[in-house]
Amino acid sequence: MIAAALLICATGQSQSTGEQRVNALVNQAKQRLQRNDHAGWAKLMMQADSEAMKLERRTHEPNKTGRDAQISPDTRLTYLWNGIAQVECYQHDLLSTVVKAEPGTRWGADALVELLRSGCYLYEDQRVPLFKTVIEMLSASGWPALKDPRLDRIEGEAYETWWSLSKASPDEPMLVDNDVSPSSFTSGAEDARLKAIAAYERVLRREKDLTLRHRVEELKSRHGTDQRTWFRWGD
Repeated sequence: MIAAALLICATGQSQSTGEQRVNALVNQAKQRLQRNDHAGWAKLMMQADSEAMKLERRTHEPNKTGRDAQISPDTRLTYLWNGIAQVECYQHDLLSTVVKAEPGTRWGADALVELLRSGCYLYEDQRVPLFKTVIEMLSASGWPALKDPRLDRIEGEAYETWWSLSKASPDEPMLVDNDVSPSSFTSGAEDARLKAIAAYERVLRREKDLTLRHRVEELKSRHGTDQRTWFRWGD
């Protein structure tokens, strides 16, 4: 078995083969950016982000919550330890870079969708419920004008989460464990219901989705839908 090649990078640290792949993709992305090819830059950064996920470890140093991997002098990747899953969780720094740099673009939206679905969130504030963080993100920086059905669907899920939590059972374990009740979400819930419907109907004008159509009818009937996609454990 051939040992993985090691490279001494500009930081003076040895790099694994996986880190070399990430570094090579980031460097290729920089070259695209120098040619003013923002879409090509974003695509390569997203590929690099996928490679960075493969560097997650299943061991960690005791009493440490995570580690930083310095891929190059200006590229650092963050890995946090998940004690339940017993594995590191990559924080998608490269996706975040694309989202922050390319708001309101198709390729920026590609990165934003992946970032949100990954479970990592920009501008996260633990004092703010996750669905509100997602709503705020999607309302800023040109995303609404893009009219991307993927973002409309996520926005609808966030507003539906708000409404559905307001209709939850008070003894629902997720609410009890987070020391909240349905009344914690009542303020703004009716407006959230209407905005969820509006977001989903924008999707349905472009896509045929019978399941989503049924959820819209449930929302119009003012039923709780048990939507919890954007309710983070610990909100």
